[in-house]
Amino acid sequence: LADALDQRRRHLVVGDLDLGLVAHFGEEQAQTNAALGDAPIFGASGLFGGVQPAALFDVALEHDALRAAGSALGCAAFHVVSASDCVVELVTDAMSFLGRESAQQCGSCLKGTAAMAAAMRRIAAGDHADTDVEALGRWAVSLRGRGNCALLDAACLMLSSLLEHWRLDLESHAVGHGCELCRARVIADDFAITRLRVPPTLVPLSLEGITT
Repeated sequence: LADALDQRRRHLVVGDLDLGLVAHFGEEQAQTNAALGDAPIFGASGLFGGVQPAALFDVALEHDALRAAGSALGCAAFHVVSASDCVVELVTDAMSFLGRESAQQCGSCLKGTAAMAAAMRRIAAGDHADTDVEALGRWAVSLRGRGNCALLDAACLMLSSLLEHWRLDLESHAVGHGCELCRARVIADDFAITRLRVPPTLVPLSLEGITT
C-alpha cells in the first residue's frame, strides 16, 4: 500500500508484489500522485519503518534488505510525502499518535513516548527547550528494545531516522525557524487528532505506472 499524502489530496496505490522485488513508482504515476518518485517516504511499514528518503524504493521489498537500510517491511504500507509537506510536522503527528496509543503496560513506553511527543510538539510550536533535540537523539537509542511490544521501537526508529536524514530541518524548527504547517497544526488541535489515517472513502488506484 502506497499512500500519497499531502495537503491538497490523497491517493492510494494498492497491489500485491512478491518479496524481493524492487518497486519503482514511474514518473507519470509520480506526478499524478503527489510526486511519489521524488518525495520522502514517511511511515515505511505503517509507522514502524521510520521516515526515509525516496532511495528506499531502490531497496528490495524484503525484511532483511529493508532492515539493513535502516527501515522495516512490517505491514508493507508506505505513506509517501509530497514536497509541500513538512517532515517535522508529520513526525510530530506520528509521535503524538503513538504516545496516545500506548497500552500503558510498561513505564518505559508510557513515559518515553509521552516525553518524545511532548518534545516534538514543543519544537513544532517554536517553544522548545534547549535540550530537546539532544534528548530526542538520546531517547531514540536508549529506549529502543525496552518496551513489552514494538510500539516504543516504532517511536525510536521514527526519531532516529528523522535525525539521520532531516536533522537540519528539525534543528531549524528548534531555533524558531519553523513552518506554517507546524504552526497551523499547533493552533488547530496541537496534534490531538492524527491526519495519517486512510480515509475509508478513498478508492484504490490501479497498479499501472508501477514497474518491478
